[in-house]
Amino acid sequence: MDLRGKGWELLIQSLQKYGGDTVKQVILWHLEHVFYINQSNYLDNPEKLVSALYSIYGNAFMIIEKDFCYSLKEMGIMCDTGILSALMSLKHKL
Repeated sequence: MDLRGKGWELLIQSLQKYGGDTVKQVILWHLEHVFYINQSNYLDNPEKLVSALYSIYGNAFMIIEKDFCYSLKEMGIMCDTGILSALMSLKHKL
């Protein structure tokens, strides 16, 4: 799996932890059909992804962000200042 795919997979795993498979499917549907974000383009505009997730989850997004950052750190991608900087870093590694 390429780095873009792995990053998306880690994000989906973080989303799924806090709602299970059904909630994950609803979130993915909203990302794709409301915000036009999917696996192939999520790194093209990381700010849009973060904004979309925050609009869906509100302040609870911080919990998902911590999970996602932890997973990225395990891949060697720094996430000290939050998910946006980590996504930018991931984008530059492609």
